[in-house]
Amino acid sequence: MSAEADGKFRERLADATARYRLYLAAHKMFFTRERALILEAALQQSSHFSVDELLFDMHQQGMRVSRATLYRSLAQLAEAGILSGSDFGHGHMHYEAAIGAEAHEHLVCTSCGAVQEVRSEAFENAVKEITGANGFSETSRKTEIFGICAKCRAGKDGS
Repeated sequence: MSAEADGKFRERLADATARYRLYLAAHKMFFTRERALILEAALQQSSHFSVDELLFDMHQQGMRVSRATLYRSLAQLAEAGILSGSDFGHGHMHYEAAIGAEAHEHLVCTSCGAVQEVRSEAFENAVKEITGANGFSETSRKTEIFGICAKCRAGKDGS
């Protein structure tokens, strides 16, 4: 990781830590060493991840945490707005960093399970128009569009 990327990560981690501490205090819980490790490990993930993938990564790095604690902590991090959780139809949640992330939508292929992140200025403008017209202040959103990807369609059409 470059010095610039590390600096940005540390800044994002500090913001996430502050938000998580506020969330925990409001729920009469403590910011423990284990929660700090989970937060940092989750923010280090470069793409969507499941509980099992994060648990495996943490164990590979010598960090011992129980599956139950990880499930609870990831749910808390999502509720605090630090992570975003999505069910892409695989039977379990996938998470990604929400704090400091650009808004994007997910295209989920129901045939092969591929998940593609997309950004659209037209979509962003439509969201602003809808929320503005209704006097609504957006704090977060999640858009998942399910269908068949081009690769799977090409395979089925070519059969």
